[in-house]
Amino acid sequence: MNRRPAPSEPCPWGLLALIFLSWAARVCSGAESIVLVSGNVYTADDRNPRAQAVIAAHGRILYVGANADALRRAPPGARRMDMHGLTILPGLTDSHAHLAGIGFRELSFNLEGTASVADLKDRLRERAKQGTPGEWLTGRGWIESRWTPPTFPSRTDLDEIASDRPVFLERADGHAAVVNGLALKLARIDRNTPDPAGGRILKDPTTGEPTGMLIDNAMDLVQHLVPPPTDAQTEQALELGAERSVRLGWTQLQIAGNSFHEVDLLCRLYAAGRIKLRLYDAIYGPSADVQRL
Repeated sequence: MNRRPAPSEPCPWGLLALIFLSWAARVCSGAESIVLVSGNVYTADDRNPRAQAVIAAHGRILYVGANADALRRAPPGARRMDMHGLTILPGLTDSHAHLAGIGFRELSFNLEGTASVADLKDRLRERAKQGTPGEWLTGRGWIESRWTPPTFPSRTDLDEIASDRPVFLERADGHAAVVNGLALKLARIDRNTPDPAGGRILKDPTTGEPTGMLIDNAMDLVQHLVPPPTDAQTEQALELGAERSVRLGWTQLQIAGNSFHEVDLLCRLYAAGRIKLRLYDAIYGPSADVQRL
């Protein structure tokens, strides 16, 4: 199953939280200790919902409470920052994300915000002016549930715009994609192709022909034909995905599936100081990678 969702929407506290994020990134690296005083600290503790000060060091919150106590408890040499009443929130976690997918969407054909099939076709028409015949055209971000009317796009819609190159446009949640006729042909998908385990090939109820919509594991029938990114491109996507997540107010992501190779790339980016975000990782399975665990 393809399990790469879009990033979450910005939280309403994002702008306030971002004031703290650049400092938090340095604290998480262990580079410095910091004492924030005179803030409006939301603790998420119903017994003591508000506080004035926070001490953080070595990637951990050491104390939340009153200004006087914080100054007394602060580690030697800790940097002091006066918040002047600004709001400080606990670190916000996206509990299901795919960092590379977030970044690749930003780097490729971003279909976030499309309002209808017609809007998607207009964007595709402009994008199709780039590239050459036969070259894959990929994108991500559309979601028909927000369209008027809320209907799936089809191979016919895509063929009207780009029939001379294979097209693969992934839904925002990563659980469906629409492809054009050439992509179906390259994947040898026709009316007689059975649904794969864990997936569906949507077919016209009258003709029995594939509509171009592939659900979950059916996407893999086409997606494996798309040329894979290089390590440099994947690193760029991971870094961009992390930067975007921080801008939205996230301090931590839980990656809900990738490969050990991607983990190696993440470790390299961390070592170079190019990711300022905490990550928890899960490995896709069943797979050869899982057998290593």
